[in-house]
Formats: sequence, C-alpha cells, structure tokens
Amino acid sequence: MSTDIPDIEATLLTENIRLRERVEALEAELADTRSRPFQRQPEMERLRTDTPIQLADEVGHVLLALTHAFVEQLRATADIISSVADEMWRRREDRYESTRERTARPATMGSSPYSRTATGQGTEFTRASRMTEDISAVVNIAIERSLDVPGRVINALSNSYRRS
Repeated sequence: MSTDIPDIEATLLTENIRLRERVEALEAELADTRSRPFQRQPEMERLRTDTPIQLADEVGHVLLALTHAFVEQLRATADIISSVADEMWRRREDRYESTRERTARPATMGSSPYSRTATGQGTEFTRASRMTEDISAVVNIAIERSLDVPGRVINALSNSYRRS
C-alpha cells in the first residue's frame, strides 16, 4: 500500500501541472482576444448595413405608390365632377334651345312667365318640372362614375408599387 500513495501523488502532481498549463494558455488566449479590436462577422456586418437601406427603399416604394393612388383618387373625382358638369351643361343647353324655339312662336295668352305658349307649355313651368329629371340624371351619372373609383385607385397603387 505504501507504493500506491507515491504513484497517486505523482499522478496528481502531473495532472495538476497539466491543468495549470492549460489554464495559463486559456488566460493568454483570452487576454489576446481582449486586446484586439472587436471584429464583426461579415454576415452580421452586411445585415447591419443593408437592412436599414432596404427598409428605407421599401418605405420609399410604398409612399410613392400611395402618392400615385391619392393622385388617381383626385383624378377620378375630377372626372366625376367633369362628367356631371358636362351633363348639366348639355341639359341646360338643350333646355335653352327648346325654350327659345317655343318663345319664338307667338304666344296665345298673356306675357307672364307661367303663361302658355302656342304649344300649350309654360316656359318656367317646363324648366321647373324637368329639374327633378335633370337632377336625378346627373346624380345617376355621378354614382355610376364613382363606382369605378376604388378599382382605379387600387390599380394605380398596385401598378406604381410594381414599377418602383
């Protein structure tokens, strides 16, 4: 048994020396890495620099598409207003022409605005009676044209985003 103890002590001593050398090597390596400036990994560096740029580009594309969609909305609204105004103007001109033809004929009754002309129609009365017809026709045109607006805006948004 006495021979076993020196062998164990020798084994422990050599293991202790080996572990100390390993600890010293690891400490030296750690000190070396701390003394060097931090180097980023190439993939992390690329992500760090490219992601904000890509995000800014994408936000720019979305804002451009939204701007084009807004302009298309304004265009569509202007088209509706234009078509309503054209229809109102056309009806007014038609009414004016028909009234002028009627007033060119000799009147059979008095000269009041509600007096009847040779055709039996009063000019002011005729204009007032057709006003509801004119208004409903103009409103119908506006409604028909406004139903196309959402589709036009969505198409403008989609096309603008694809192009950018």
